[in-house]
Amino acid sequence: MLYEDVYRGVDVRYYGTQRKLEYDFIVAAGADASQIRLRFEGAEARLDAKGNLLLRTSEGRDLTFDAPVSYREGPNGREAVASSYRLHADGSVSIRLGAYDKSRELVIDPVLSSASYFGEAGTETGVDVAVDAAGKVYVTGSTNSTGGVLGTVLGGLFGTTTVDTYVAKFNADLSALEWTARVGGDGEDRPTAIAVDAAGSAVVTGWTRSTDFATSGAADTSRSGTQDAFVYRLDAAGTGVAFATYFGDANNGETGNGIALDASGNIYVTGIASGASGGGTDAFVARYGPGGALQLQFKYGGGNDDTGNDIAVDGAGDMYVVGNTKGGSPAMLGGHQTGRAGGAEGFLARFTASGTLVYGTFIGGDEDDTAVAVAVDGNGRAYVVGQTEKSDDSGFQLTTGAWNTHRIGGFTGYLRIYDTDLTGAASLVYSTLVGGNGPNDDPIGVALRGDVVVVLTNAASPGFAVTTDALKATHSPGTLHVAAINPGGAGAGDLVWGSYYGNGVTGGGLAVSGLSIYVAGSTGANGLATTGAADTTRSGQDAIVGRLTLLNDPPVLTGFNGPTMLEDLPGNGFSVLSLITGKLTDTNVGAVLGVAITGSTSVGGTGTTRSTAAPTGSRSVRPPRAPPCC
Repeated sequence: MLYEDVYRGVDVRYYGTQRKLEYDFIVAAGADASQIRLRFEGAEARLDAKGNLLLRTSEGRDLTFDAPVSYREGPNGREAVASSYRLHADGSVSIRLGAYDKSRELVIDPVLSSASYFGEAGTETGVDVAVDAAGKVYVTGSTNSTGGVLGTVLGGLFGTTTVDTYVAKFNADLSALEWTARVGGDGEDRPTAIAVDAAGSAVVTGWTRSTDFATSGAADTSRSGTQDAFVYRLDAAGTGVAFATYFGDANNGETGNGIALDASGNIYVTGIASGASGGGTDAFVARYGPGGALQLQFKYGGGNDDTGNDIAVDGAGDMYVVGNTKGGSPAMLGGHQTGRAGGAEGFLARFTASGTLVYGTFIGGDEDDTAVAVAVDGNGRAYVVGQTEKSDDSGFQLTTGAWNTHRIGGFTGYLRIYDTDLTGAASLVYSTLVGGNGPNDDPIGVALRGDVVVVLTNAASPGFAVTTDALKATHSPGTLHVAAINPGGAGAGDLVWGSYYGNGVTGGGLAVSGLSIYVAGSTGANGLATTGAADTTRSGQDAIVGRLTLLNDPPVLTGFNGPTMLEDLPGNGFSVLSLITGKLTDTNVGAVLGVAITGSTSVGGTGTTRSTAAPTGSRSVRPPRAPPCC
């Protein structure tokens, strides 16, 4: 909702994100931003050393507003304008701006973000993160702590020895830890991936060396080798294990690496299965019903060392698996690259719900390549990230207009988009590098928000592209990089938002929900949690989970024909839906989530309303205004 002229020439746009109210100040050309004053009733305001605004409520809770991000639209896109909060003696807060061209509109955006540690006195890792339909956040990792919230194994079902798995549930802004579940057996247990269904029931996969991990009646109740993969589901309250099963055979070394859920609650797992025909490993795929019954299982590989690293599922139940292959020749069908280029290769394989291969491609040049994470949309497109070696001379293909074309001699990351409904060369829709100016950058997660692709990378080198509104603009040891990419073939212009995040962090997982990006990892560094987070103090080596905010462009309403009346209830007037049907275009692909009223006036009892459809929580420069409706 847009309130016009709250100050002379200054509008305020309010919008929701993750059930929180946020706002932008929009300063018209020639207007004076010094008019803006903020006052927070029932809270004491102060500034920290970084210029963030800290609010202490009467209940003793803390909120943090990051130093405001201000920008104007220039000929080359958004141009940053220096801005900071200023605290006055009467407790009010204004915004101090650096020099800028006042002939153009300015947007001031106070951003609320959050980050929390998780851990006790021992060692905790954060290896993956997921978000449920209500915006609640689930982190999984391993622990060897023996006290606090990790002191008891869930339900007392299993014995604890060295290392167990855990799931920690947070609220959306990470200010509260809602519950913790520890699951383990009499040996070492390590999780690798987590997913959560609409009801808040989490499923986890990984590997175990315990002999008592499975629950009674599970699909596989006995460990077959020295190490098996596992799958377990928690109840939505986090108080019980709905089921836990092994997956493995008499050979050693099974590992579950990726997990996904469909709308019916079926569980899809991929990983590494030993005992391949050539003496190495194969990728495996297994599907379980919501209660743990095994519905489907098969191996995929070429008789050498092949691994399944991640899996995604579409609305039809088709399964998209990515992984690595060495030396052998797993079946490829209709793909962009059906023959090996040399060295180890990544792969993408799409299977029907019955397990039939319908698309397969190698991914790589003539050196070593990997494929580590995948996301899918509703149109048969698969979004894959991994590493490629010696992109400067390996023949690794980039598409015209790729975001990053800086080729290097070592390992660097990539993002590729495949249309698996097409075949051959046409199926490679987009291919870009993801990295800085040095070797060993390692993308570890990919997620979608409409037509924006979010990539999380362990950034080993400096030189990653960052935008003017980055949370962190410079590289430091153990930092992550988050890139939001609109893969439109506009080169550097495809980068919607880019920022470094953290220091001393090893990235684990990525999830996107609405306008929020969640990243999970492991750290031994202090000072990463925000004020008011569930856990602001590092206890040992802890897990860390952070929440960032993703930008969204407004939709455009054209061809608006003003009716004589707008009504909330059925009657003689026009509904808003009838006004926007067939007249709405949105660069952010996806369903419209709400309608924003962008201005209204009233003269002599006759209302004049201007409206435009907008996804709930969209953040943007002032939205287009439609003509008056009456």
